[in-house]
Amino acid sequence: MINDSKIEYAEFEHFERVSDSRDLKSVRNFIENPDLEDNKREIANIFARMNVEVNADDLAKAMKRHSFSD
Repeated sequence: MINDSKIEYAEFEHFERVSDSRDLKSVRNFIENPDLEDNKREIANIFARMNVEVNADDLAKAMKRHSFSD
């Protein structure tokens, strides 16, 4: 498993680099439902295009630890 601090700081930081509207929709979908397999696959593809290796399951667990709602 990836170190939690690495997930929480490095991977989340990459969300800010996403600018394509389709990718932004995928990021929003992942944030809203990180357990959905389609969302995990999409987020992994986005990170891969940024040359960032990420374990979508570990990222989903990290997402659940954070509240992104208003």
